[in-house]
Amino acid sequence: MSRRDADLTAKARIRYAALALYAEKGFGITIREIADRAGVSSGLITFHFGTKEALRTTVEEMVFEQFWEVIHAGAGDASAAEQARRRAMVDALRHDPALVGFFRHVILDDSPQSHDFILRLAQLESSQLAEQQVEGTTRQVDDPEMVAFLITALHIGLLTLVPVLEHTLQAPFLSNQVLDRWFDAQYDLLTNGLFRDSKPKMAATRKRHR
Repeated sequence: MSRRDADLTAKARIRYAALALYAEKGFGITIREIADRAGVSSGLITFHFGTKEALRTTVEEMVFEQFWEVIHAGAGDASAAEQARRRAMVDALRHDPALVGFFRHVILDDSPQSHDFILRLAQLESSQLAEQQVEGTTRQVDDPEMVAFLITALHIGLLTLVPVLEHTLQAPFLSNQVLDRWFDAQYDLLTNGLFRDSKPKMAATRKRHR
């Protein structure tokens, strides 16, 4: 048990133990595994959370609140807001590296609970996008719902590629080298776009697919 874990209440240790195990193994872990990691009895987990499913919901809520804080970290012009969100995301991931594995398993887990969690993240992005449009920091988009899903994928989808990235870039994912490249490329793509004069081409593509 780490020094931080020793300083936490039993209930908090259970939450963080579950988060760490979700990050390592996915959501098929047992109450006994969580209890052993947290240094508590299985009965104490049942006392505090009732069921394994309820504990997962509690952990998801904890992660969602952290993601909410990241999304709402920025204010002012687009550049300053993005820099603030970048710092908040880096701080969150470095403070609790288990978030990387947790998001990976949520994305890869084909279950209704994971689907609902991802939908909540996308709805959060959608709400933030609407606020930014009102403020004038982003342009009006044709399909805000799909754009919100795309932004969600940009924010957490890359985490599914962590092993490949670390192998290719020969650096830990949470190193400055990798994180700077991630956020710089993401900001460039969202700010400047990718294709030149793509609007007429996109319209023609839609017609071909109908």
